[in-house]
Amino acid sequence: MHDQAVEGRLEYRSGPLARGLRAVAAALATTDRSLFLGAGIAYEMSMGRWDVTPSFVPGLYRHGGGRDLGYPLEFRTQAEVGYRLRRGSRVALAFSHLSNAGLGARNPGQESLTVNYGWRPGAAAHPISGSRPHERAGLLTAAIERHPASGRGGAR
Repeated sequence: MHDQAVEGRLEYRSGPLARGLRAVAAALATTDRSLFLGAGIAYEMSMGRWDVTPSFVPGLYRHGGGRDLGYPLEFRTQAEVGYRLRRGSRVALAFSHLSNAGLGARNPGQESLTVNYGWRPGAAAHPISGSRPHERAGLLTAAIERHPASGRGGAR
């Protein structure tokens, strides 16, 4: 029998550092006490209201009562397709993989498919010109995912 765990994520992406490149800070926690904290980079490619954003975030992982990924240093790679809504918010579908890249004796990895909602603080349209500063503002993203969980050290 599998228990269920709920995963919550909070991510911050900076304004552009250089032509679509953004700094990323990410936190992930599950109801089975797993925790991931990391910082890395994302590259946002905009096509009108749509964007595609691959990212790479190395970080520290603690499995708590959840899946043991084999090493405290883990790497999150993610591909995301998003759609910009009005007033600086957006929705996105993201696929991510968390892995220790073979640094540990075990490397079971973990995949997630999430629907994300993000908003850019202060990114509302200018009241006179109607222009939107969304490209320069940072982005906060939140996601909640429910997935099967196992006991301490098991596989999902």
